[in-house]
Amino acid sequence: WKRRNWFIIITFTLLVGLRGVGIDYHGYKDQFQFLSHLHYGLFDSRYYNAYIDEWSTTQFEPFYLLLIKVIKFFNGENYWFFTVIAFLQIFFYENFVSKFKKGEKMMMAFVFFGSLIFIETFNTMRQFLAFFAYLNIVHYIPERNWKKYFGYGILLYCFHSSIVFLLPLYFF
Repeated sequence: WKRRNWFIIITFTLLVGLRGVGIDYHGYKDQFQFLSHLHYGLFDSRYYNAYIDEWSTTQFEPFYLLLIKVIKFFNGENYWFFTVIAFLQIFFYENFVSKFKKGEKMMMAFVFFGSLIFIETFNTMRQFLAFFAYLNIVHYIPERNWKKYFGYGILLYCFHSSIVFLLPLYFF
């Protein structure tokens, strides 16, 4: 409890995870329900390339497909999907911010929560999670630890495929 601000983490998780609003909510909800009713295995191409309509696939990264399978195993509903994403977002953000001084943390909190309404009610849930997780590997750049940077970067690809655009920052 002393290493993390668990009150903020739990509050954010519940408020955002159970929100049920926003442009992306209904699309994710529909995709969750569609994928949770498929009886294919996790590594079956019919699962991760499933057509939600005749024109498009669900386009979820591996982490989210695995998360849907786990939630389905426990007979969970779609709000667990949003709750896990919200928890991971604030957990990675808190992990990054905990390395700074108190005054710097206050400014970061203001920027974060000031932009939260825009970010969470529009179309960036998965990108937001990937970016906050990415912030936790940035310190490998000045340390010149390319193995950990690219290793964790490849894992972050499972959160959102656009993270590959940030990996070349290592060379700058």
